[in-house]
Amino acid sequence: EKGPKRSVALKIAARRVLDSDPPELPMAKHKVQGLHGLEHYELVNIGALQSSCELLGESVTVDTMLQHRRQRELKDRLKRTEAERKREWPESS
Repeated sequence: EKGPKRSVALKIAARRVLDSDPPELPMAKHKVQGLHGLEHYELVNIGALQSSCELLGESVTVDTMLQHRRQRELKDRLKRTEAERKREWPESS
């Protein structure tokens, strides 16, 4: 659906993203024996970072990423609708 309401909603969402603080990187603590004793370092936790990525390791275009996101959002919406229906009509489940 295209129209002024959608356009305004997209602009508001984009502004929220731009105005918000970037998400923190997942960090992992490491100890290393150095010349002057035990040294402590925090490094980016690559495994945690990769697990939060969509379609990692696949040949992906913007179109396939958007399609994947739309499918996930539709699936989430259907789950919420089903949960609401079960709350309203528990005997029909």
